[in-house]
Amino acid sequence: MKAYFFCLLFAFGISFACHAENLVDDTIDQPLLASQITARCSSAKEFITTFNYLKSHKELGLSSQEIYNVSSDVAKGCTGAAARFVKVFEVLTKSDAGTRGAMKLAVKLADRSQNYCDTFIKVFERSYLTDDLDLDYETSLKLANALATDYKGDPRIAAEDFSKLVDFCVSDKGVGLAKPECGLIAGRVVKRAENFHVLIADEFIKLYRFLVADSGPSAPVITALQISENVTAQGPEAADNFIAAYNFGIDRSGLDFTAQQSVAFAEGIAKNTFFNLKPDQFKKSIEDRLPASTSEENTAKP
Repeated sequence: MKAYFFCLLFAFGISFACHAENLVDDTIDQPLLASQITARCSSAKEFITTFNYLKSHKELGLSSQEIYNVSSDVAKGCTGAAARFVKVFEVLTKSDAGTRGAMKLAVKLADRSQNYCDTFIKVFERSYLTDDLDLDYETSLKLANALATDYKGDPRIAAEDFSKLVDFCVSDKGVGLAKPECGLIAGRVVKRAENFHVLIADEFIKLYRFLVADSGPSAPVITALQISENVTAQGPEAADNFIAAYNFGIDRSGLDFTAQQSVAFAEGIAKNTFFNLKPDQFKKSIEDRLPASTSEENTAKP
């Protein structure tokens, strides 16, 4: 009898323990282990830093409630948000930006990673400063937003490509155009390639040099720039596809086209470079496909 009683008691205990465990799992959030935490947020520090910064700048004319609201928004950006906010805000207010507009954009970038903030500042300052591209405030702001705030790819890629293209464009050894015009061209090229998630400047430069070369189509500067921009917008392999197609088109043992016909043919072939895939699928397709060969120099005449 005692044995039977203890068996019942043991079974009841197990059942209750299992039920209790399920009850805890369903009603109480279990704390994360330290090893499961991937990032920590110093939100209090970011709020306090922003609050004290804005409070100390009485010339901004902000009410206590406005200071509180802005500080709360910045704190949502977690560690480093206050520094990003202050940096962007001060860069913009030193230009022609109004306080409210600068603050709104600074809050937006405070909530992004440091890479977006760095790229925004780099593109804006390079575009706006008189001793650099010397663009007006609105144009500089649009460029910086396009390549940072509203950029779909890696902003570090945008910053590197933008600088390299601007340097090439303004250089006498490159294109040799006026600085403001080069800023606009570089901005368009980088923005159009944002979905590829790879550096594109070298591809643009390679194709431009080919287009203006005597051994190539010998295209005028403006035409070469337009073609290079349109082709590189098709993807990182598009320049090689264009060059290979042109060489085959103009070769007497190939299509035996004129230079003009070969350019039109190459543009059509280059349009097939981009595959409508997601970024990770697109990068994989690049790895799986062999690039078009450009190793043989073209000696044929149109």
